[in-house]
Order: sequence, then structure tokens, then C-alpha cells
Amino acid sequence: MDADLSCLDVNNAYIAGRSTNRLSTELFFVEPDGAMKLLQEAKFEGGWALSKLAGSKEWQEIGDDWTLDGGSYRKFSSCKLSQEGGNPGDKVYDTIWQHDEYIGRGTVWIADGRLKKIRVVRQSDGWMVPHDVLVVVWHYDPARATIPQNCRHGCVDK
Repeated sequence: MDADLSCLDVNNAYIAGRSTNRLSTELFFVEPDGAMKLLQEAKFEGGWALSKLAGSKEWQEIGDDWTLDGGSYRKFSSCKLSQEGGNPGDKVYDTIWQHDEYIGRGTVWIADGRLKKIRVVRQSDGWMVPHDVLVVVWHYDPARATIPQNCRHGCVDK
């Protein structure tokens, strides 16, 4: 599948962010009043990926399929620069985001050439949470993303 050329900056930032050795993410859903509620945390280190649901102490191994081309769809399409960010080099794009059969309007924040945050307003019902707005925040602090040696295939926080 050919890349959407309007999404070159977004795709490059996605690749740069996911190509780092250590990354952690937080997935939030947004209440109608704007309050963000943590849904899931994930850690990615080398070829390992773990996640846990909010309120759980159990980390589980997950697949780490982060390619831009999901096979029959693109993760990002129809990208449009909506504004420059607060810092030099920061950018904000409006885009269409897709994950499997789920699709939504998205806003992508890029800082230092890497993804910082993705906000998605879904256009499909009943996926994961009953709320329409999901936010993924990406963290590049290696200490935050490090997976303990005894937790490579899952473990329980103490």
C-alpha cells in the first residue's frame, strides 16, 4: 500500500518514536466533561511489550505490531498541518487514524521529531470503552519504560 504523502511528517514521527529502544504509553478515555481517565499503560523495550489496565497490578505481554501499514489500511491518512506547536519544531496535525476496522478523526502532536500525543475521536461504537474520545500519550524517558528483567513475559506489581 502506498503511503499517503500528506502524512509524511506524521509517519516519520511515528517511526522515530517507535524506533526508540524504550517507550511507554498511557491510553486515556475522555469523559464528556473533558476529564481524562487512565485506561491502560504500556511499556515497549527492544522486542518486548507489556501492558496493564488501570487499577490492575498485572502486566501482560502484548504484541508489538507498530507498522505504519496494517496490511489493508494505513494508520494515518489525510493529514493536514493545523498549527505550529508551542516550541520551535513542534507541530500539530489533523488526520484520519485507523486501527483494524476502527477509524476516527485524530489530532497528532509532534515534538522533537517524535510523536508526543495522539487524540482520536472515534467514529465507531462499542470499541474498548463507551467514550468517543481516546488519547494516547507517548513517553520517551528510559527509566519509565524499562521492563524489569523478571517481567519479560508478564508479572504483578508489588
